[in-house]
Amino acid sequence: HSIRVDLPVGLLGALLPAFLGTALGLVAGYRGGWIDAVVMRLADVVQAFPSYILVIALVVAFGQGATSIVVAFTLLAWVAYARLVRAEVLRVRTLPYIEAVETAGLPRRRIIARHVVPNEIGQTLVYLPSDIVFATLGLAAFSFLGLGIPAPTPEWGAMIAGGQPHLRDQWWLATVPGLVIAVYGLGLSLVGDALEERAR
Repeated sequence: HSIRVDLPVGLLGALLPAFLGTALGLVAGYRGGWIDAVVMRLADVVQAFPSYILVIALVVAFGQGATSIVVAFTLLAWVAYARLVRAEVLRVRTLPYIEAVETAGLPRRRIIARHVVPNEIGQTLVYLPSDIVFATLGLAAFSFLGLGIPAPTPEWGAMIAGGQPHLRDQWWLATVPGLVIAVYGLGLSLVGDALEERAR
């Protein structure tokens, strides 16, 4: 029952920042100039705040629930993708075939879609499974603290919190959800490792 909540929130909490960060990183890396400066300074401002404190503030502002958690993760987690994609785009832009298609006069949108994105998207895909794990763990942590998914919706962090007072006589109430989170995180980590091997 809980995975019907945790999995979609974890996926959205990683996919939406991935789309936003990838788009901003592409534009910043390829266009450069003042656009690059604005995106990177905005990333610096977001990173300057303690992430969990900022998420708590956003959840309190938006109210409890999956939507608030996803919005908070999106507003914070895009920075890693933007920096990663920007660095890859800056590298790809110096390659001879990019200079050739630019000299040929192809439109920028076509150059980005057909030649830049396929060569930089691999790093984003490698990082994505780890970010899904982080988003799911963040959701579980906030639900454990009473700031995530409100009761009575089943959620792994809330289940651990509910079973904590009964660890001596009914230890499985908190242990089993914790083990499920560990197996889930391990599985996604192995997916990320496999994607990294293929990217090489």
